[in-house]
Parts: sequence; structure tokens; C-alpha cells
Amino acid sequence: MRDDTGVPGVTLAGSSLAFVTLGLEEALLRVAELGFRHVDLAAVPGWAHVEPAALAAGPRERERVQVAATSAGLDIVALNAALGASGAEANMRCQALVETAAAVGARLVTLQPPPAGTPLDEAVETLGPIADIARKTGVRISLEIHRGGLTEIPADAAALAVATGLGLTLDPSHITAGPAQGAGFELVLPYVDHLHVRDASRDPLNLQLPIGEGDVDFPSLFRSLVERGYSGVVSIEYVGRSEAESEAVSADAVAAAQFVAATWPGPIEGAEAFATR
Repeated sequence: MRDDTGVPGVTLAGSSLAFVTLGLEEALLRVAELGFRHVDLAAVPGWAHVEPAALAAGPRERERVQVAATSAGLDIVALNAALGASGAEANMRCQALVETAAAVGARLVTLQPPPAGTPLDEAVETLGPIADIARKTGVRISLEIHRGGLTEIPADAAALAVATGLGLTLDPSHITAGPAQGAGFELVLPYVDHLHVRDASRDPLNLQLPIGEGDVDFPSLFRSLVERGYSGVVSIEYVGRSEAESEAVSADAVAAAQFVAATWPGPIEGAEAFATR
């Protein structure tokens, strides 16, 4: 999808992390009720909404995911995952996540990075089998830029992407409220395969703020990505860790989707409900 000037299009999605306290089926229904047609589905062990170990155990969990998405009227365009294991078990779970992504038509699997302070050569060795899985399957695997992870400093994130061949999932809130304090976006832009949208300030306590109330210059960021030909998914990721928090997060997610629909400098699929509100 490109506009008349040849600018590549993106897909707008909502994250199921807005409804962490709910089960898979109910969370997806709530994402759809907000107006999203596409979802970035969480698969984080012990938290939300799909267990990678269950995916690795057989086809039943994958089938449950497919049925839940169809029932909610959502297309799964990405998985936001953690492996929760190491060694051979981690590789099995990664393989299952990638196979699930391929089965449901998702474009990409986001994984958590190694912890901050991990030596680069050690991280590359650990991620080697995961990079091999990505190359063999054709499904992109991307490491999230995340506070507390090896990717929290943009220069380190870029070095890890170069060394492994894996992409990066850019969450600007973690660059802004993390130790980088908003510096270094330009270093990671060449490696961005996926984008999370959530505002934040440079105060480490303000990792999640309503759009426009933080320090992230989203219009500039959006322009920079489009100039580099970005054509992936733009996921609205506000995390609701309780039912009460999910109510506020729902409003924040809708406001962020409206903002993206109004300001993204190119065609954007799945923004219809937010462009007309």
C-alpha cells in the first residue's frame, strides 16, 4: 500500500496489553471494541495472553488463538513475546511463536532483549539460534528497545541488531524514560521493524503518559521513519495492569490511535474508526 507519491503505508494495531488482567478471548474482544481491526498479541509467560510453552506443546493453543481472533473480528499482525526460558527450551518456544505467527498471518514476533550489561558477544551467541529461526522461516524477529535490557541504550541496540541480523522494535517511551533520556533515536532508525506508540517523559517514573503529555516528538519520529521507507505495524501500546487501570488505558489507547491517524505522514490501514471520531 502506497499513496500517490509512493510513500509506503503502515498498519495500525492495538496491543492486547491494554487488558493484561483478562483472558485471551475477552482481551481481544475489548481491543476490537476500542475500534481496532488489527492486534499486536501479547505472548508473555505468566502475564498475558498466550503461553509460549503451550504453543510449543502442540497445535491446540495455536488453534485457540486463531479462533479467539476470528471471533473478535481481529487480524493478528504481530506477536509481542518473551520466552521465559533459556537454551533448547527457549529455542523451542521461539520456533513455536514463529510458526504461530506464520499460521495467523502475523508479520513479526517481538522478543525481549538480553538483560542490560550482557556482553555483546555473549548476547550474540545466545541469540544465534533465534536469528537462524528467523532466516529459515521468513517471519521477522525483532528485539524490543526496552529499559533494563541490553537495548536500552540506542548505540547498544544498533550494535546488537548489526551483530545478529535481527530487527528492532522501537518503543520510544523506553528511550525517553530510560537511561538514554531521549537521546539516540537516529542510531536505531535504520533497524526498526516494528513501532510501539506510547508517550513518556524523561522522568523514569513516567514511562506511560497520555499522548501529547510526554517528551516524545512523535511527528518528527514518524517523518523520519517514513523517510526511511518504514512500512510495518504501528502498535498502540498502553499497558493496563488492573481492571481499573484498563479503563484509563482504553481512553489513552483511543486518543493515541486518533493521533496516529491524524499525523502519520502516509497511508495507514486500520485507522478508519479513529479518523472519523
